[in-house]
Amino acid sequence: MNILNIVKILSIREIKGFALGLMALMVVGCTQIEQGASQGPTGGLRHPSSRESYLIPPEIPPSLIDYLLVNKNPESEIVEIQVESVSVDLWTLKISSEAPPDQTGSELRRFLRSGDTWSEV
Repeated sequence: MNILNIVKILSIREIKGFALGLMALMVVGCTQIEQGASQGPTGGLRHPSSRESYLIPPEIPPSLIDYLLVNKNPESEIVEIQVESVSVDLWTLKISSEAPPDQTGSELRRFLRSGDTWSEV
């Protein structure tokens, strides 16, 4: 073998090694990206939230949402909340819900805030 053939063989081996190394880095990089991706529906959340922003208007205080969820009928699911009227401590909400098999309904409910607690009027 002459020197040119040895250089060609080494170059081919080096190119193969370099290509395998790049593939290994791509696989490891893609795996790390996939494991770290934990986005919510809007793409910005990294932790689950109890508030579904596409169902609940953002102006409703979180403490009122918590009160609604704790005191809802366990046999039905809230599907929509609309703000009908708001004063300083009195909120009127139109709450639509559904229950199996095909029961749907809406009702106006009024909530009064006293400090940090809510009650239904």
